[in-house]
Amino acid sequence: MNRYLATLDSLRRERLRPRQPDAPKVISYFAGAGGSSLGYAAAGFDELLAVDQDRLAAATFSLNFPGVPVWCDDIRRISAEDVLSRTGLRPGELDVLDSSPPCQCFSRTKTRRSGSFDDRTELWREVERMLRGLEPKCFLLENVAGLADWRMVPFLDAMLQAFRGAGYWVAVRELLASDFTVPQFRRRIILIGMRRDLGIPPSFPAPNPPEVRPSTVREAFEGLPSWQLRPAPLGKLAQIVPHIPQGRDGGDVHVRGHYFNSHRLAWDAPAKTILASQLPHNILTLHPDLDLGCSIREAARLQSFPDDFIFLGSHYERWRMIGNAVPPVMAWKLAAHLVKILNWAPARG
Repeated sequence: MNRYLATLDSLRRERLRPRQPDAPKVISYFAGAGGSSLGYAAAGFDELLAVDQDRLAAATFSLNFPGVPVWCDDIRRISAEDVLSRTGLRPGELDVLDSSPPCQCFSRTKTRRSGSFDDRTELWREVERMLRGLEPKCFLLENVAGLADWRMVPFLDAMLQAFRGAGYWVAVRELLASDFTVPQFRRRIILIGMRRDLGIPPSFPAPNPPEVRPSTVREAFEGLPSWQLRPAPLGKLAQIVPHIPQGRDGGDVHVRGHYFNSHRLAWDAPAKTILASQLPHNILTLHPDLDLGCSIREAARLQSFPDDFIFLGSHYERWRMIGNAVPPVMAWKLAAHLVKILNWAPARG
């Protein structure tokens, strides 16, 4: 078993450990299929509630976390008082509010293509509303690196001002998943806020030291069966895929005037960002050797889901859940760091 697979096995074993009576408590908003929840579970958290309006993601979450209540609804229809009532908490008792608001609206690809925004850019305000009502000791918000793009500066500034106005010291940093053992060059913006009365400044986990090389696609795929269900490219894309070398994009290949953004993985490097879209006419992640897209289990390995995690739905629905998820191993590193911080935090008087 290589180093990366050993990490996945550790994640699997740690998340199954019984919760301690005094375990730190977390609530997840925009929980999706449960990528970040895997990380919190492995770090020893007791998850009291997960919220997501996507019914298939909520069903997938329930299947993999049978002990965690799932509230499948639009966060805008849920009040802080409802959450306190369901969890039995009082304001100030929650340790961590975790959130991953929809990120497509902040995507660099989308804004560069259309220059437009949608109403999902305002969903982070629901996180602010919950901070004011629940008063957790700290919060973590994850989003795409595009949130730091110059076009998004007004939104990021508004977030920081609102969260600080809610009583939190807030720090923001761009993290690279491959620096935390995930075999993927996935950049994400992370906001960590600490409730000001605790007197603890927010901080981030240290990345792997430079001498630790990134995990690779070869390591991620080790042990998987050679035959798996993989989507075949259709239409014009099928003409281009055979000409894309490892580690290169379809845009580097010129066939009858057509360019595509599909990327062929390289065996001995991390993958590019696993995106939520994977359709036959627009396969974004290609197998290193085969002229096919990757399988669900290959995508899950690249995103650092353990093999016992079950996804529901069609190939494309399962791929969407994987692409939208926080990489569990990265979430584990963040959650373990929050545990260290919370061990310093005094009980609220």
